[in-house]
Amino acid sequence: MSNKLIVVWGTVIILLVGTIYFIGVKYEEELKYISLKNELKDTLKEYIKDNDSKLPLKITSEELEEQEYIGELKIDDKICAADIEVDKKFLFYDYNIEFTCIKLEEDETK
Repeated sequence: MSNKLIVVWGTVIILLVGTIYFIGVKYEEELKYISLKNELKDTLKEYIKDNDSKLPLKITSEELEEQEYIGELKIDDKICAADIEVDKKFLFYDYNIEFTCIKLEEDETK
């Protein structure tokens, strides 16, 4: 192999790894919301099954907390609430989850 080809492939690999790292750092906060959404989806499946709920369904995270399906929704130093709409299209469930988060004050965290 020629040195030019090695340099080109090395540059391509470094650029790919750098891009993946940059995307991971930039969207780290968004990944936390995605994880929380997935947990809510699993809980909602259980809730619908347990209560034989009719779809479309509109529910809030506060209602799920009151019925002890979930605990308090937290992301880092934020407490969140969610408005959730579930509908079934053909064989698949369609989830629309809207988060509202507020940052905790320093005095409240102690």
